[in-house]
Amino acid sequence: MILSSLHSRPQRDSRPVCTSAPVRAGGASDAFLPDLPPERWVYGEIEPSPKNPSQSRTKDLQTLWTNRLWAGFCCSGQLRLHLVFALELEVPMECNPGVLTVGVSFGAFKLISRALDHLPAPESALRNSWKWRNICTSLVHSVVTGIWAVLCFYLHPRMAEDLIDTHSPSSHSLVAVSVGYFIHDFTDMLWNQKFQNSWELLFHHAVVITCFGISVSLCSYIGFAVVALLVEINSIFLHLRQVLLMANMGKTTCFRLNSIINLGTYVIFRISTLAWMTRWLVLNRDNIPLVTYSIGSVGMAIMTLMNIVLFYRLLRSDFLKSSREGKKEK
Repeated sequence: MILSSLHSRPQRDSRPVCTSAPVRAGGASDAFLPDLPPERWVYGEIEPSPKNPSQSRTKDLQTLWTNRLWAGFCCSGQLRLHLVFALELEVPMECNPGVLTVGVSFGAFKLISRALDHLPAPESALRNSWKWRNICTSLVHSVVTGIWAVLCFYLHPRMAEDLIDTHSPSSHSLVAVSVGYFIHDFTDMLWNQKFQNSWELLFHHAVVITCFGISVSLCSYIGFAVVALLVEINSIFLHLRQVLLMANMGKTTCFRLNSIINLGTYVIFRISTLAWMTRWLVLNRDNIPLVTYSIGSVGMAIMTLMNIVLFYRLLRSDFLKSSREGKKEK
């Protein structure tokens, strides 16, 4: 019956058409037999069920989760079969540019890393040229993504109200660019550094790549990922600290000033941001599918623990240790 009803629809051209609208469905009967004009039906625009216009987002997600509506798109001469696959999220059917952006980002950071080999570096940094190159590449990423994340919320303030579904193309590209960078940095460390010296960062990158990768591929939770990228504002000073240390400037006024700014931005853009993200996850747990909520919760727990340990190391190295040395000199 479904095939005959679909086949009897007025036909346009025979080219496969990719829908440009997200798929939502209130029930199986509404999804498989949408009461829409043929020109809209061809492009796969299925509207929410009019039966419950005041239906809450929670109920809507539960409906989409339980009613897995599947179908496909086949074109063969005169035959057209329109099918839809809707999971627990609103999945756009158009081609996702995120994969291409990730690949371009990976190649761009690889080129930046290679280009740094041809730029002048302090003599003290030449003893470990790979580390100098790696830190400088990370500094470039932090500057670009930290500023970009702030601009995303400034230019698209509605994203702050809905971190799940609302986002701009620029925000989606930002998260994809970061995935490309983290893949580059992961492979770079794996190839050039001993595992026992880099396992913490490798583990961190694996968690970030997984969480951001899911967000980019589903075109969802982009706003939440952009909030996470606000920590890159602190990473600017964190990487600058390592640059100054490798340049033998650890006892200069510049290093001391950077240490104070680094600690302040660490509290604001790392610890406070991670605490806010954890609170948001807990408050919105009814609106998030169980699998996504579980991945997000585990990722947040790991990130929080790692950042607390790093904060203690910075405090001990830049402040507690220097104050003890000052007392010994007196």
